[in-house]
Amino acid sequence: MTKKSTEKKPATDKFQWMTEQFISLIEKGVNPWRKEWQGGDDEIMNFLTKEPYKGRNPLILTMDTLFRGADHPFYCGAQQGFAKGWTLKKGCKSAYVTYANVVIKEGEGDEDDKKAFFVKWYPVFNINCWEDANSDHKLVDYLPSPSTPINHDDRLAVVDQFIKDSNATIKTQGSQPCYIPSEDTILMPKWENFSNAGAYYGTALHELTHWTGHKSRCNRDQRGEFGTASYAKEELIAEMGAALLCHHFQVKSDLENHASYLKGWLSKAKEDPKFLFNSMGEARKAFEFLTK
Repeated sequence: MTKKSTEKKPATDKFQWMTEQFISLIEKGVNPWRKEWQGGDDEIMNFLTKEPYKGRNPLILTMDTLFRGADHPFYCGAQQGFAKGWTLKKGCKSAYVTYANVVIKEGEGDEDDKKAFFVKWYPVFNINCWEDANSDHKLVDYLPSPSTPINHDDRLAVVDQFIKDSNATIKTQGSQPCYIPSEDTILMPKWENFSNAGAYYGTALHELTHWTGHKSRCNRDQRGEFGTASYAKEELIAEMGAALLCHHFQVKSDLENHASYLKGWLSKAKEDPKFLFNSMGEARKAFEFLTK
Protein backbone atom coordinates (compact mmCIF):
# COMPACT_ATOMS: atom_id res chain seq x y z
CA MET A 1 0.00 0.00 0.00
CA THR A 2 1.52 3.28 -1.04
CA LYS A 3 1.47 6.26 1.22
CA LYS A 4 -0.40 9.24 -0.13
CA SER A 5 1.85 12.20 -0.72
CA THR A 6 1.28 15.15 1.59
CA GLU A 7 3.19 17.55 -0.64
CA LYS A 8 1.13 20.47 -1.84
CA LYS A 9 1.00 21.33 -5.51
CA PRO A 10 2.66 24.65 -6.24
CA ALA A 11 0.15 27.49 -6.40
CA THR A 12 -0.72 28.78 -9.85
CA ASP A 13 1.05 32.04 -10.64
CA LYS A 14 -2.07 34.07 -11.47
CA PHE A 15 -0.18 36.82 -13.28
CA GLN A 16 1.56 34.23 -15.45
CA TRP A 17 -1.73 32.38 -16.08
CA MET A 18 -3.40 35.57 -17.27
CA THR A 19 -0.39 36.62 -19.34
CA GLU A 20 -0.14 33.25 -21.09
CA GLN A 21 -3.79 33.50 -22.17
CA PHE A 22 -3.17 37.01 -23.45
CA ILE A 23 -0.07 35.96 -25.42
CA SER A 24 -1.83 32.92 -26.88
CA LEU A 25 -4.80 34.96 -28.11
CA ILE A 26 -2.62 37.69 -29.63
CA GLU A 27 -0.41 35.14 -31.39
CA LYS A 28 -3.56 33.58 -32.87
CA GLY A 29 -4.69 36.99 -34.10
CA VAL A 30 -7.67 37.07 -31.72
CA ASN A 31 -8.70 40.36 -30.13
CA PRO A 32 -8.47 39.59 -26.38
CA TRP A 33 -11.55 41.57 -25.29
CA ARG A 34 -14.21 41.21 -27.93
CA LYS A 35 -16.61 38.34 -28.40
CA GLU A 36 -20.01 38.46 -30.05
CA TRP A 37 -22.16 36.22 -27.86
CA GLN A 38 -24.86 34.07 -29.39
CA GLY A 39 -27.94 34.60 -27.23
CA GLY A 40 -28.23 35.58 -23.59
CA ASP A 41 -26.98 38.67 -21.89
CA ASP A 42 -23.34 39.38 -22.77
CA GLU A 43 -22.29 40.96 -19.47
CA ILE A 44 -19.57 39.13 -17.55
CA MET A 45 -21.39 38.07 -14.39
CA ASN A 46 -21.72 35.53 -11.62
CA PHE A 47 -24.00 32.82 -13.00
CA LEU A 48 -26.04 32.40 -9.82
CA THR A 49 -26.13 35.84 -8.17
CA LYS A 50 -26.33 37.69 -11.54
CA GLU A 51 -23.92 40.25 -10.05
CA PRO A 52 -21.60 41.74 -12.70
CA TYR A 53 -17.89 41.30 -12.02
CA LYS A 54 -16.07 44.54 -11.35
CA GLY A 55 -12.57 46.02 -11.41
CA ARG A 56 -10.18 44.22 -13.73
CA ASN A 57 -12.34 41.09 -13.70
CA PRO A 58 -14.51 41.77 -16.79
CA LEU A 59 -11.30 42.05 -18.84
CA ILE A 60 -9.75 38.96 -17.25
CA LEU A 61 -12.83 36.80 -17.74
CA THR A 62 -13.64 38.03 -21.25
CA MET A 63 -10.12 36.99 -22.19
CA ASP A 64 -10.65 33.63 -20.49
CA THR A 65 -13.89 32.91 -22.38
CA LEU A 66 -12.09 33.55 -25.67
CA PHE A 67 -9.13 31.41 -24.63
CA ARG A 68 -11.29 28.42 -23.70
CA GLY A 69 -13.91 28.98 -26.45
CA ALA A 70 -16.75 29.27 -23.94
CA ASP A 71 -20.36 29.66 -25.10
CA HIS A 72 -21.34 32.11 -22.35
CA PRO A 73 -19.53 34.69 -20.18
CA PHE A 74 -20.89 33.35 -16.88
CA TYR A 75 -18.88 32.03 -13.94
CA CYS A 76 -19.39 30.83 -10.37
CA GLY A 77 -17.27 29.58 -7.51
CA ALA A 78 -16.78 25.88 -6.78
CA GLN A 79 -18.86 25.88 -3.60
CA GLN A 80 -21.70 27.72 -5.34
CA GLY A 81 -21.83 25.07 -8.05
CA PHE A 82 -21.49 22.12 -5.65
CA ALA A 83 -24.37 23.52 -3.57
CA LYS A 84 -26.60 23.12 -6.65
CA GLY A 85 -25.53 19.51 -7.07
CA TRP A 86 -23.43 20.21 -10.16
CA THR A 87 -20.16 18.45 -10.87
CA LEU A 88 -17.07 19.69 -12.66
CA LYS A 89 -16.11 18.12 -15.95
CA LYS A 90 -12.92 16.11 -15.83
CA GLY A 91 -9.86 18.17 -16.65
CA CYS A 92 -11.70 21.52 -16.58
CA LYS A 93 -9.59 24.22 -14.99
CA SER A 94 -10.66 27.31 -13.13
CA ALA A 95 -10.22 30.91 -14.11
CA TYR A 96 -9.41 33.50 -11.45
CA VAL A 97 -10.93 36.77 -10.35
CA THR A 98 -9.06 39.31 -8.31
CA TYR A 99 -9.72 41.65 -5.43
CA ALA A 100 -7.22 44.44 -4.91
CA ASN A 101 -7.14 46.98 -2.11
CA VAL A 102 -4.93 49.11 0.09
CA VAL A 103 -4.57 48.60 3.84
CA ILE A 104 -3.02 51.02 6.32
CA LYS A 105 -0.30 49.42 8.43
CA GLU A 106 0.03 50.39 12.06
CA GLY A 107 3.17 52.16 13.23
CA GLU A 108 4.97 55.41 12.85
CA GLY A 109 5.67 57.31 9.68
CA ASP A 110 3.76 59.19 7.01
CA GLU A 111 0.40 57.84 5.95
CA ASP A 112 1.74 57.06 2.47
CA ASP A 113 4.47 54.92 4.06
CA LYS A 114 1.84 52.95 5.97
CA LYS A 115 -0.13 51.99 2.85
CA ALA A 116 0.24 48.39 1.69
CA PHE A 117 -1.25 47.27 -1.63
CA PHE A 118 -2.50 43.69 -1.74
CA VAL A 119 -4.12 41.42 -4.30
CA LYS A 120 -6.20 38.32 -3.58
CA TRP A 121 -7.25 35.83 -6.22
CA TYR A 122 -10.30 33.56 -6.18
CA PRO A 123 -10.95 30.57 -8.48
CA VAL A 124 -14.16 30.57 -10.53
CA PHE A 125 -15.46 28.18 -13.16
CA ASN A 126 -17.12 29.02 -16.45
CA ILE A 127 -20.52 27.33 -16.88
CA ASN A 128 -18.99 25.23 -19.68
CA CYS A 129 -17.09 23.44 -16.87
CA TRP A 130 -20.22 22.27 -15.05
CA GLU A 131 -22.45 19.22 -15.55
CA ASP A 132 -25.97 18.96 -14.15
CA ALA A 133 -26.93 15.34 -14.98
CA ASN A 134 -27.22 14.38 -11.29
CA SER A 135 -28.90 17.57 -10.13
CA ASP A 136 -32.46 18.85 -10.00
CA HIS A 137 -31.06 22.32 -10.74
CA LYS A 138 -30.52 22.52 -14.49
CA LEU A 139 -27.94 24.95 -15.83
CA VAL A 140 -30.26 26.19 -18.57
CA ASP A 141 -32.76 27.41 -15.96
CA TYR A 142 -30.20 29.89 -14.62
CA LEU A 143 -29.32 31.50 -17.94
CA PRO A 144 -30.32 35.19 -17.99
CA SER A 145 -32.95 36.42 -20.42
CA PRO A 146 -31.56 37.71 -23.72
CA SER A 147 -30.99 41.45 -23.79
CA THR A 148 -32.50 43.62 -26.50
CA PRO A 149 -30.01 43.87 -29.37
CA ILE A 150 -28.75 47.29 -30.31
CA ASN A 151 -29.58 48.60 -33.78
CA HIS A 152 -26.14 49.38 -35.16
CA ASP A 153 -27.54 51.59 -37.91
CA ASP A 154 -28.93 54.21 -35.53
CA ARG A 155 -27.18 56.72 -33.31
CA LEU A 156 -27.22 55.61 -29.68
CA ALA A 157 -28.55 58.55 -27.71
CA VAL A 158 -27.29 57.31 -24.34
CA VAL A 159 -23.71 56.91 -25.62
CA ASP A 160 -23.80 60.23 -27.47
CA GLN A 161 -24.92 61.93 -24.24
CA PHE A 162 -22.21 60.15 -22.24
CA ILE A 163 -19.51 61.38 -24.64
CA LYS A 164 -20.96 64.90 -24.55
CA ASP A 165 -21.11 64.91 -20.74
CA SER A 166 -17.39 64.09 -20.54
CA ASN A 167 -16.76 67.69 -21.70
CA ALA A 168 -13.91 66.47 -23.87
CA THR A 169 -13.06 68.71 -26.82
CA ILE A 170 -13.99 66.61 -29.86
CA LYS A 171 -13.66 67.90 -33.40
CA THR A 172 -15.20 66.19 -36.41
CA GLN A 173 -12.27 66.45 -38.74
CA GLY A 174 -10.21 64.38 -41.18
CA SER A 175 -10.11 60.63 -41.76
CA GLN A 176 -7.85 59.52 -38.90
CA PRO A 177 -9.27 59.33 -35.35
CA CYS A 178 -6.76 60.39 -32.71
CA TYR A 179 -6.19 62.16 -29.41
CA ILE A 180 -3.68 65.04 -29.47
CA PRO A 181 -2.22 65.44 -25.93
CA SER A 182 -0.57 68.81 -26.65
CA GLU A 183 -3.95 70.27 -27.62
CA ASP A 184 -6.03 68.04 -25.32
CA THR A 185 -8.32 67.42 -28.28
CA ILE A 186 -9.90 64.38 -29.91
CA LEU A 187 -10.29 64.27 -33.68
CA MET A 188 -13.04 62.02 -35.07
CA PRO A 189 -14.03 61.38 -38.70
CA LYS A 190 -17.66 61.89 -39.68
CA TRP A 191 -20.27 59.36 -38.53
CA GLU A 192 -21.01 58.34 -42.12
CA ASN A 193 -17.35 57.42 -42.69
CA PHE A 194 -17.65 54.44 -40.32
CA SER A 195 -18.99 51.05 -41.41
CA ASN A 196 -21.52 50.85 -38.56
CA ALA A 197 -22.43 52.28 -35.17
CA GLY A 198 -20.22 49.82 -33.32
CA ALA A 199 -17.16 50.91 -35.28
CA TYR A 200 -17.88 54.57 -34.55
CA TYR A 201 -18.55 54.19 -30.83
CA GLY A 202 -15.71 51.72 -30.29
CA THR A 203 -13.36 54.27 -31.86
CA ALA A 204 -14.82 57.24 -29.96
CA LEU A 205 -14.59 55.43 -26.61
CA HIS A 206 -11.03 54.36 -27.40
CA GLU A 207 -10.02 57.98 -28.02
CA LEU A 208 -11.96 59.12 -24.96
CA THR A 209 -9.91 56.69 -22.85
CA HIS A 210 -6.76 58.29 -24.28
CA TRP A 211 -8.22 61.66 -23.22
CA THR A 212 -8.35 60.52 -19.58
CA GLY A 213 -4.57 60.17 -19.60
CA HIS A 214 -4.03 63.96 -19.55
CA LYS A 215 -2.07 65.21 -16.51
CA SER A 216 -5.19 66.99 -15.20
CA ARG A 217 -7.13 63.69 -15.15
CA CYS A 218 -5.53 60.24 -14.70
CA ASN A 219 -2.03 61.55 -15.45
CA ARG A 220 -0.53 58.77 -17.59
CA ASP A 221 2.73 59.01 -19.51
CA GLN A 222 1.64 59.75 -23.07
CA ARG A 223 5.00 60.92 -24.40
CA GLY A 224 5.92 57.69 -26.19
CA GLU A 225 6.40 57.88 -29.96
CA PHE A 226 4.74 55.53 -32.42
CA GLY A 227 6.42 52.10 -32.36
CA THR A 228 7.80 52.40 -28.83
CA ALA A 229 6.84 50.17 -25.90
CA SER A 230 5.33 53.11 -23.98
CA TYR A 231 3.19 54.05 -26.97
CA ALA A 232 1.99 50.45 -27.25
CA LYS A 233 1.13 50.41 -23.53
CA GLU A 234 -1.00 53.53 -23.84
CA GLU A 235 -2.77 51.93 -26.80
CA LEU A 236 -3.37 48.81 -24.70
CA ILE A 237 -4.89 50.92 -21.91
CA ALA A 238 -7.12 52.71 -24.42
CA GLU A 239 -8.15 49.40 -25.98
CA MET A 240 -9.09 47.91 -22.62
CA GLY A 241 -10.82 51.11 -21.51
CA ALA A 242 -12.89 51.06 -24.69
CA ALA A 243 -13.71 47.38 -24.08
CA LEU A 244 -14.98 48.17 -20.56
CA LEU A 245 -17.07 51.06 -21.85
CA CYS A 246 -18.46 48.98 -24.73
CA HIS A 247 -19.50 46.31 -22.22
CA HIS A 248 -21.04 49.02 -20.04
CA PHE A 249 -23.18 50.35 -22.89
CA GLN A 250 -23.64 46.98 -24.66
CA VAL A 251 -22.01 48.30 -27.81
CA LYS A 252 -20.78 45.64 -30.24
CA SER A 253 -17.57 47.21 -31.47
CA ASP A 254 -15.34 45.75 -34.16
CA LEU A 255 -12.05 47.62 -34.01
CA GLU A 256 -8.90 45.95 -35.26
CA ASN A 257 -5.52 46.51 -33.67
CA HIS A 258 -2.48 47.75 -35.54
CA ALA A 259 0.16 45.01 -35.92
CA SER A 260 2.83 47.18 -34.27
CA TYR A 261 0.67 47.47 -31.13
CA LEU A 262 0.28 43.72 -30.95
CA LYS A 263 4.03 43.26 -31.28
CA GLY A 264 4.66 45.79 -28.52
CA TRP A 265 2.09 44.15 -26.22
CA LEU A 266 3.61 40.72 -26.79
CA SER A 267 7.17 41.78 -26.06
CA LYS A 268 6.22 43.60 -22.85
CA ALA A 269 3.95 40.78 -21.64
CA LYS A 270 6.73 38.25 -22.19
CA GLU A 271 9.19 40.43 -20.27
CA ASP A 272 6.92 41.22 -17.34
CA PRO A 273 4.00 38.99 -16.21
CA LYS A 274 2.49 41.95 -14.30
CA PHE A 275 2.48 44.24 -17.35
CA LEU A 276 -1.04 43.18 -18.35
CA PHE A 277 -2.42 43.32 -14.79
CA ASN A 278 -1.02 46.83 -14.23
CA SER A 279 -2.35 48.02 -17.60
CA MET A 280 -5.79 46.69 -16.64
CA GLY A 281 -5.58 48.79 -13.48
CA GLU A 282 -4.91 51.93 -15.53
CA ALA A 283 -7.79 51.09 -17.87
CA ARG A 284 -10.10 50.63 -14.89
CA LYS A 285 -9.07 54.03 -13.50
CA ALA A 286 -9.93 55.60 -16.84
CA PHE A 287 -13.30 53.82 -16.90
CA GLU A 288 -14.11 54.96 -13.35
CA PHE A 289 -13.05 58.53 -14.15
CA LEU A 290 -15.46 58.61 -17.09
CA THR A 291 -18.38 56.91 -15.37
CA LYS A 292 -18.14 58.50 -11.91
